[in-house]
Amino acid sequence: ADNEDYPRWVNGRRPGTSALSIGTMRGSIGRTHFYGVDGKNFTVEMWVRLTVVKGRVVFASAGDGYSHGWRINSAGRNVDFALGRKPGEEKGQGLVTVRAPKCLRPHIWQHLVAVLKDDRLQLYVDGKLAGEKAFDGVYVHPETPAERYRTPEIDTRGGLQLGTTASHPSQGRFDIDELAIYARALDTAGI
Repeated sequence: ADNEDYPRWVNGRRPGTSALSIGTMRGSIGRTHFYGVDGKNFTVEMWVRLTVVKGRVVFASAGDGYSHGWRINSAGRNVDFALGRKPGEEKGQGLVTVRAPKCLRPHIWQHLVAVLKDDRLQLYVDGKLAGEKAFDGVYVHPETPAERYRTPEIDTRGGLQLGTTASHPSQGRFDIDELAIYARALDTAGI
């Protein structure tokens, strides 16, 4: 294993500050006991810097981001914000994804904001609305396990994770700074 792939502190977005650099090794993944916010609407805000813009990099997720929970990831130069829901074609079923196309650049700090507001997903890149998608409005945060006080390294079922979903690790290194999650949908003025 390459030691460069483990987490480390790097220069942050602002002079004199540090950011977390996350690799692809399982030991490089940050996990928490955060499963969601009160109410349905929420906002995830972060600054990210990619080393190389290729493959799929999971910036942050809760749940597996496919059949439950959410995820924010890159797909090449694109950014996706996805709500995982049970597979199917009925109301409240099927993955919902909004994409901000061809917006990521390597070695540059970029501001990403993902918003769930009622029946709409919004994705902002560097302060501008880069993608929006309407859906049926059905979403439930991942359930907190009864034994939520287990150590985050063992709990792989869906607390907030950096660098992976519960089932899909990143394919590349990235730096993350100033991650914030709000229990409300920020509007354009708040972003």
